[in-house]
Amino acid sequence: IAGVTSAQKGTLMKRHCFTSYPLFALIGLILLPLAVVHASPPPDYEQWRRDHPRPAGKALANLNVGEPRTVRMLYFSPSDRPHRATVVDSMKTLIRQLQTFFAEQMQAHGYGNKTFRFETDAQGEPLVHRFSGPDPHVIPETFDVDRNVYFVFADVGDIGYGGALGTGHRNTKNGGVATVSKYGFGFGTAAHELGHAFGLPHDFRDGAYIMSYSWHDRLSACAAEFLAVHTYFNSNTSIATSASVQPTIEVISSYLYPPGSASVPIRLKLGSSKGLHQAILLGRSGRYLFGVQECRGFAGEKETVARFEYDLPSFSYFAEHPLSIIVVDGDGNAFGDGGHFAIPSYRWSLVERSPYMVATLRHRGEIADALSFSPDGSLLATASRSEILLWDVASRQKIATLQHEAWAPSLSFSPDGSLLATTSGGKIFLWDVASRQQIATLHQGGFILFLSTYEY
Repeated sequence: IAGVTSAQKGTLMKRHCFTSYPLFALIGLILLPLAVVHASPPPDYEQWRRDHPRPAGKALANLNVGEPRTVRMLYFSPSDRPHRATVVDSMKTLIRQLQTFFAEQMQAHGYGNKTFRFETDAQGEPLVHRFSGPDPHVIPETFDVDRNVYFVFADVGDIGYGGALGTGHRNTKNGGVATVSKYGFGFGTAAHELGHAFGLPHDFRDGAYIMSYSWHDRLSACAAEFLAVHTYFNSNTSIATSASVQPTIEVISSYLYPPGSASVPIRLKLGSSKGLHQAILLGRSGRYLFGVQECRGFAGEKETVARFEYDLPSFSYFAEHPLSIIVVDGDGNAFGDGGHFAIPSYRWSLVERSPYMVATLRHRGEIADALSFSPDGSLLATASRSEILLWDVASRQKIATLQHEAWAPSLSFSPDGSLLATTSGGKIFLWDVASRQQIATLHQGGFILFLSTYEY
């Protein structure tokens, strides 16, 4: 230390050590309990599953009695925590408020006071089922979420997924799950997640919408139109499900747009044997948000061309813009993805046209998850879902389709181009390029995201 004598340095060091020691000791006392908490082992899910096998027969049937179009309530509590009567009372009050809210909003949009029904006991009171386990994530594998919509209160701080206070998703035409934590237990979060359980996507066009992230107190016209043919809101809608009657979708407009564009016209060829009811276009609503862009209502047409105008985000520095579409027919069958787990998805991307682009190859309207050129540049392999396509680069034509076991996130040609390696989960599959046949399966374990081959 410049200008300080050796004696003064010693005094300063002693003062520094003695004044710092209590501070570090205090920090240690504070952090020690925290370290113990974070070091606690995670729940043993596998042991819990062995001790509590999935209910079957009578146990599951107990929650499938009566009218199937019924929201059923679950009060989840960790295994070491008792259920509280005050929570049960709050859940009963909240479900009535939610039922009234949806009825009033549907009425305001001209659909009458359509709303959902909830399960009741013999006295007509809302029925709350109590359930304990290691974590609320075991609920979908314990209860029949394909035949029922469940509204779940989880007596935990957050639901996971980065500290979420609530989650919701539609599982099937007639089933879904809405879960709220004790810190998210309130009207806004509950209505938002229950909307997801019914199949409603995010809608950030107005902060007042219940499906936005802001203060929300209303349904959008788009959401009300969607619910008008939902099995839980319309008793005339069939609860029968069939993949053969799902609406059809085909993008017939260009995937490319010129640099400097403010918006891009989109045309979709839609069809349904049950008659079309609605189409919802989804895209980026913020740098990291994905939600409703536009809605189109129909009058039962069997086939039509839907036109949208997608406004490119002004803030965006992305050259690619992922889009998704939800198409609903008059019988409540939905095709397309709005963040739902089991509803078939239809996604594609708009891409800024580059002066260096020489060709566009369409991969069945789906996003290609991986691609690889053969070493001599004559072939291109692309992967989408469980399908591998081989393309002749010179002619730009597809020459082969390889049926993959599951989603393939990565693929790579061998250095001589005779083999193609693909991956799924912890497996690596080897294909003979000439015969288009799978010739070997290698078991790596874990989850393989990337493959690479090179020549020594």
